[in-house]
Amino acid sequence: MPRLIPGTELNPKQRQSVLDAYQYRWTVENEARARPLYDKHGGPPELEMVSDEDWLKTYSFWFNKDGRLTGSRTAEYTPTGKEPWRATT
Repeated sequence: MPRLIPGTELNPKQRQSVLDAYQYRWTVENEARARPLYDKHGGPPELEMVSDEDWLKTYSFWFNKDGRLTGSRTAEYTPTGKEPWRATT
């Protein structure tokens, strides 16, 4: 039975599996996403991009018993209240 694991609790192998599987995440380290925006607009994207670490803090991922991501690659949003895009008071 698949298990939902928070991004903050992934082991190094699971973390790399997630980063490889989610190619379209809006993160600073994700060159596959940032580079086309630089090329298209001639500079950095106007969208605020977060780090992979911050992105992983806000999602949980479904893994099979054998340690692989489930086929659906479904990420579950897990709000922490400290997301970088939330206004601070």
